[in-house]
Amino acid sequence: VLAGNVWLVSVAERTGTNVVHFPTVVDTDRFIPRSAEPETFRIGWVGNPSTTICLQPAADAMVRVKDAQVCLIGADPERVPWQSADVEHRAWSLDREVSDLQSFSVGIMPQPEGEWMRGKCALKALQYMACGVPCVASPFGAVLEFMRDDENGILASTTEEWLRAFDRLRDPGLRMRMGKAGRATVEERYSLRNAAPNLVTLLKSII
Repeated sequence: VLAGNVWLVSVAERTGTNVVHFPTVVDTDRFIPRSAEPETFRIGWVGNPSTTICLQPAADAMVRVKDAQVCLIGADPERVPWQSADVEHRAWSLDREVSDLQSFSVGIMPQPEGEWMRGKCALKALQYMACGVPCVASPFGAVLEFMRDDENGILASTTEEWLRAFDRLRDPGLRMRMGKAGRATVEERYSLRNAAPNLVTLLKSII
């Protein structure tokens, strides 16, 4: 069994089967850093209608943040846990997937705690980081396997911590430093380029 995060490994091991930790990966040849910074400070999220509820932990901060564009990609507007005319909603598109992420100054991954959430593998954080976009995330689940607070991203629990993270990341120098560190993390441990030969080796081992 290939398990995408440490918690899934622990669950699968209870069955007594052979389990390998094989994290979700990103195509780092496709998801690449942008060539220029966005002109406007832009906070972005990507997901799908069913995961719109994951925005809840950052909802109060998103209401209170000032002088920032907010873009939600793939969310169900009716289920967003705050109402604001300043939010831009975009449908997810394969053709625009990378350019949409590159348009963010900051990518967010709020996540409510719960067993179902433990099974998620923090793909959106890895995608932001692959694009050199600093990520602010809830300190829960798979993101804790690779995000080091204040090094390659920022962890935020309370509304004040979310707001403080946004204020700090208005600094282009800090965004660049964290963006580079995030990209390096993905290239080293979560890239498709490295995972593909490892997968081949694992498959051959069971023949």
